[in-house]
Amino acid sequence: MVREHWPFLLALSAIVSSRLWFAVTFPVVQISDYEAYYNEARGFAGLIEPHVSALNAIGPKLVFAVWFRLVGDSLTGIGIANTFLYATSLCLAYAGTRRIFGRTTATLVVWIGFFSLSELYFINLASSEVLGGLFIAALYYVISFGPLSWSRTVLVGVITGLAVYNRSNILPIAALVLVNQLLYSEGLRRAMAKASVAQLVTLVAVLPLCFYNLSQFGRFTPLIANAEALWYGNNPKLSGDFHAYTKVPEDYPVGSAERAALRREFASFYTNPDSEVDFSRLNPYEVGDVKVRYALAWIASEPVRYLSLIRARFQFLFFACTYGEVPYRYYDLKNPAQPRWRPAHQRLMERVRMPVRSLYQFLIGSALAGLILTILRHGPLAFLRSPQGAAFLLLVYYAIPFLLTAAANRYHIPILTLAWVYLAHGVVLMGSGVRALIARRNDARRPGSLTPTKGTLRSRGARPRSGEPLYREMET
Repeated sequence: MVREHWPFLLALSAIVSSRLWFAVTFPVVQISDYEAYYNEARGFAGLIEPHVSALNAIGPKLVFAVWFRLVGDSLTGIGIANTFLYATSLCLAYAGTRRIFGRTTATLVVWIGFFSLSELYFINLASSEVLGGLFIAALYYVISFGPLSWSRTVLVGVITGLAVYNRSNILPIAALVLVNQLLYSEGLRRAMAKASVAQLVTLVAVLPLCFYNLSQFGRFTPLIANAEALWYGNNPKLSGDFHAYTKVPEDYPVGSAERAALRREFASFYTNPDSEVDFSRLNPYEVGDVKVRYALAWIASEPVRYLSLIRARFQFLFFACTYGEVPYRYYDLKNPAQPRWRPAHQRLMERVRMPVRSLYQFLIGSALAGLILTILRHGPLAFLRSPQGAAFLLLVYYAIPFLLTAAANRYHIPILTLAWVYLAHGVVLMGSGVRALIARRNDARRPGSLTPTKGTLRSRGARPRSGEPLYREMET
């Protein structure tokens, strides 16, 4: 068993070792959203006075709180915890990819993860990204089996329910299950039944979260109070295609000049009929409701601009790279809470920043090329109607909410491993093509030789042995 998986185990060992080294060598002070997750986790762990926010997901806070109770409060401990979360994600990705494409492609996926430094930078950050990657990998593993059985449908619902504690946008799992089953030519009635079961199980799993939000914030919902992100990503003051923290009139006191000026400015697309709304008296969910109304009104008045923003957000989400660099960029020796790096390590961090960006762009571009090559090699319909399309469908499902609301570059971190699946498979296909070309040339030089036949899809009833790909020619 170990001999069969030794290339994967070697890659996994290299990843865990390098991440642990990075966690110890480059610990950073948590800032912005990361600081909120860190401090609230410490509150849940009983280390400081609890402070609960409705704007950040509770899942990462609970995970880090458990870690803090077990090993103590430590910035380095965050990196250690994230390292093992990431390693578990890679194990699931390896198992799912091995089932679909074979052992060679699966091992390459893990090795690409070793060189994907974009994810490395998040190891030290208290955030939802690394935990999100674990849930995405778990869903990928389940749907890699092919058409969902009833038991796997229930399992998808359980995983999604737990994932909602980490990221609200993953809640409507019924859409993914429905599309997945229809692509496998399952009847509409049966596909809808499985989609409904998966969604129902998800909703049952998030009931504790709903009751928690009701007790803390007066809203029976599994969602965090970030609906205002729709306004930040779609408003008249956008100077680029990322997002802008634009205020609405109600952010200012009733009767203020700033409030009156914004009401006049935004009157072309929406004016809140309740002119006495005071955000200081509303809970975060109610504030979000007001901002959503502004966003929807602006979108309705600017549909062409909205579509252009979706396209631009797609480009930014996948083809730009900030790789979680902000805490490292603002490394501050004057901050007494900042752990110290050695001078050599500080110089190293400064020198690799741009190469890391270039490496990411090379990897994501190669992943796109691998996806296109996979689709061309097996045909669009065959691709979508087989487990080969599992990673693609899951990637699209996860990304769509960000494209419609507001894209932050770090949101791609949980789905990067899905991209590496197609990068790895593209490399394997190219290798197979090169070997086939060499073989044909060698055969052509030998009189009377037969041209080798092309690999074919296994018969419907045949079951491949463990570790074998669906297509014989994919394994090298």
